[in-house]
Amino acid sequence: DNIANPLYTWNQGFCGWCNYRFVRFMEERFSKKELSKMRFDPQAFNINQYIREQRRLLNTDFNVDGSQIYQEQELKNSSTEKLLTNPILREYIRFQYITNIALVVDKGNALKKVARQLGFPAPAFYGNIPHISGLRASPTIMAAYVDVPWSEVSSELQPPFYAGRQAWSALVYKVGRAMSNFERPVFTVQYHGGQHSPYGGNKKLPTALAAAEAHANGGVPVQTWVATEFNYLMGNKGWDKNFYEVNRAHSKFTGRNRVLFTDRTQVARIGLVHSLTSTFWRQFQSFTVPRPHLNHFTAVARFLEEEHLPYEIIPFGHPDVFDDTPALARLNRYSSIIIPAADCVSDTQIKSVSDWVRNGGNLILWGINGVRDEEMNSRKKPAFSDLLKNPGNGTVRIVDNKMADLYALGMYMLPTSKEKAKSWKYTFSTPAPDWFHTNFNDAGWATGNAPFGSKEIRGVIPNTEWASSDIWLRREFDVPINVNLKTLIFDIIHLWDADIYINGVLAANAKDRGRVFEGYQTLDISPEAMTAIRTGRNVIALHCKNNPADIVNGQIVDVGILSFESNEKIAGIMQLKKDILDTDLPPTVWANVWKHGAGPMTTVTMVNYDLKANEDFVSPVKDFTIRLQSPDVNKLSKVYWFAPDYFGDDPPPPIELAF
Repeated sequence: DNIANPLYTWNQGFCGWCNYRFVRFMEERFSKKELSKMRFDPQAFNINQYIREQRRLLNTDFNVDGSQIYQEQELKNSSTEKLLTNPILREYIRFQYITNIALVVDKGNALKKVARQLGFPAPAFYGNIPHISGLRASPTIMAAYVDVPWSEVSSELQPPFYAGRQAWSALVYKVGRAMSNFERPVFTVQYHGGQHSPYGGNKKLPTALAAAEAHANGGVPVQTWVATEFNYLMGNKGWDKNFYEVNRAHSKFTGRNRVLFTDRTQVARIGLVHSLTSTFWRQFQSFTVPRPHLNHFTAVARFLEEEHLPYEIIPFGHPDVFDDTPALARLNRYSSIIIPAADCVSDTQIKSVSDWVRNGGNLILWGINGVRDEEMNSRKKPAFSDLLKNPGNGTVRIVDNKMADLYALGMYMLPTSKEKAKSWKYTFSTPAPDWFHTNFNDAGWATGNAPFGSKEIRGVIPNTEWASSDIWLRREFDVPINVNLKTLIFDIIHLWDADIYINGVLAANAKDRGRVFEGYQTLDISPEAMTAIRTGRNVIALHCKNNPADIVNGQIVDVGILSFESNEKIAGIMQLKKDILDTDLPPTVWANVWKHGAGPMTTVTMVNYDLKANEDFVSPVKDFTIRLQSPDVNKLSKVYWFAPDYFGDDPPPPIELAF
């Protein structure tokens, strides 16, 4: 358990043992003269003291004397690359990755050795590795070294449940499969019961959605006692019932239709690069350096999902921990490849991609790419500059950094107080019923800076104390003429319930705490409020209340509004061909195409995200058209629609469709 975590949490990775091993690592890797040049003294070196001193010298705006100075959850305002200019700290990153993977391999081999000695069948080594979606580098790398990539994430990260323009839930499976060279299954532990569910353990939908996601993306959902917090569920009458009913229905459906989920290969003509070459350095959370590749990688994945463009992941590796030779050998499978903000690219990767383009491939360079090599040394010129001048028989298209940032990260119409405190009108006393209307007179309310709260939560420090049961907030914001109003979305942290109004119209009803322990998160604006937003002056009003039963976590609230670039604008630049799947399904339904065995059986698997998790309600799209381009299409004779009913006790039979 948590064998992939030491580089990220709980102050691990900086102990005396690590320091001792790192000194040996440096002595084996460098000569005494080289160590002296780096001012590395093997007799006196202490990694904790060294990091503290470097942070002071580099002025990284970080509380170096804090009790949890390395813990990912406690990091604040240290978005700097300065630490990565230090050769000793870069070697420490390298040492940690190499040592951690060696530990994983040794444990797996030892497990099998003992099994053989005892006469037992050789067990599969899972390892429990969270965030193999690429969100964390070490677990993602580890997926290449275990028998089964087993991820502890499951439905925690669906688009409705998490922040930003992202597709983490699908990427758990797609990255995990790619890291094992598409040869091993990806298991996901369901984490929806009890305290772990932001919508409560009495909801069926998160469990059903996780099961659907796994099967639609080539994975295997796993239900375990530990992950469902059995004691917690049984202590809350009725909380376990829905969870087990959904799993029983799911088991019946998959048992009856096993052919849908076996012996299948994904059909995709688009490759999306995940750059371990970049995350190898930038994903060492304990140094808190910027991680642009991840923001853009998952945003492009979201674009491809919403546009119904089947894709696979191409892992670009770092030579110390992952051999990407098999991945580079697969480039000819794709007609288009997208590289999203991979600042570190090796010469081998550059050559492979360049050869592929000059043989007719369509390359999309998204954001800033190839300005460094695999050792994070700056290149004299960007990696693909020669290819831009001479693409041969292929094409190179550019999504510039400004456009990429606007799509992936957005632009604030109403800023939060993350970077700079913003002023609001507020009151702790129950106001008049029309308090949220545009023309309400709030002159009698106090003025204070957000965030409002009782204590620091996830690095968010209140600027104005709020310790009472309720708070009401109001302020104005302006929307420029050139903003696409359809892309607006809230960026919010709230603990607990929050009702938000825009121009007098209810824009969101944020129940409970959301995913407050991930910090700020995005939240959809209701269609009714979206139509009420206008260019020029607008009024936002918010009511947040605490939870009297929660005496530990405290309370906090802050909200902003983001605007993003549209899919239509990005699609016009990329010009990706829909040469496998063309459909009128809405963007909220994500699809994959699979080939079974030698064919001709083909399946299209879909996951519906247009759901209301708070109400435990989902309304699947029933009227749609799919145009599938397949070499075996003339061999297909019938088409069926399988609709798994995870809420019922008996799976419905497949329905034959028009073909």
